[in-house]
Amino acid sequence: MLKIVDRYIIKKYLGTFSFMLALLSIVVLVIDVQQKIPRIENAKAIDPKLDLVYFLVHFYPFWIINLVVTFLSILVFISVIYFTSRMANNTEIVAIISSGASFHRFSKPYLYTSILIALISLMVYHMVLPWANIKKNELEAYTYNAANKEKILGTAPASSQLSKTEYIFVDSWNKREKRGSSFVYQKFDKEHKMVYELKASDVYWDKEKNSLF
Repeated sequence: MLKIVDRYIIKKYLGTFSFMLALLSIVVLVIDVQQKIPRIENAKAIDPKLDLVYFLVHFYPFWIINLVVTFLSILVFISVIYFTSRMANNTEIVAIISSGASFHRFSKPYLYTSILIALISLMVYHMVLPWANIKKNELEAYTYNAANKEKILGTAPASSQLSKTEYIFVDSWNKREKRGSSFVYQKFDKEHKMVYELKASDVYWDKEKNSLF
């Protein structure tokens, strides 16, 4: 009998959690799209392919993954409270305890299901989320207001350390066009003395070759 009860509780747990997850995703998606439609229309003026359908396919699925990971713990909490309270209201818990099952035995399916959700969330957090954030960040700037969008997509100085002895500097880098001006490459020896310097008036990033020219 207890195995039947275990399956029943696990089914209730996962079913309620999935429903809460889908409900949150749909509600937040609709609200966010409604708020950002004017900004998406402005993005379309920059690039014709950046319409609402493009964002729904190439931005929001990855944005929702980030949202789900952020609110996963509260979703689990609400799901457990919701379906357990319904079981208590229907006197199902009283019937299970009256059959001779202890409270610890009754809570085992909760523990097993929580461990399963925890393992899945760890896998998503470490394997799926980094990839989703890369995809999300490619378009997220277009959903910001004009000032914040300009900070991300506009022109600004840039620099990077390639290794312990190599550095690059770009006086003016346009993130949208992947072009820059006043490029400097410097290489130092172990005593921190410059041994090589390369300058260029203009540079650009070739995405296909994954190189700077």
